[in-house]
Order: sequence, then C-alpha cells, then structure tokens
Amino acid sequence: MKPPWDGGDLVEETIRTHRGVADAIAARNPTAAHDAMYLHLVYNRNMIAEGAEAKGI
Repeated sequence: MKPPWDGGDLVEETIRTHRGVADAIAARNPTAAHDAMYLHLVYNRNMIAEGAEAKGI
C-alpha cells in the first residue's frame, strides 16, 4: 500500500480541504473557515510526521 503523501491521495485531500475553506469564506462563515483550515493543517502535520517516521527521521 502506497503512503498517502506519495501520490494522488494527498492532492485530493488538499483540494478537498482547501475547497472547504473557500466555501466557508464564500458563505461568510468564519467559524467554519477556521475549522476547515485547522483540519487541513492537522492532516498535513500528520502526513509530514508519518513521512518523517517512514524515512527514519
């Protein structure tokens, strides 16, 4: 199984989470925008940590 940071899964997740942020901003919902951005950052932090662990860093 390929790790999520190595292929289309990360791209798809990035697009999905950025769309959530943009949709919340368009809806003038700052709480939803904050939450969507927070989830995006948490997901990316986890992917970076998993990638570093897989590489023994």
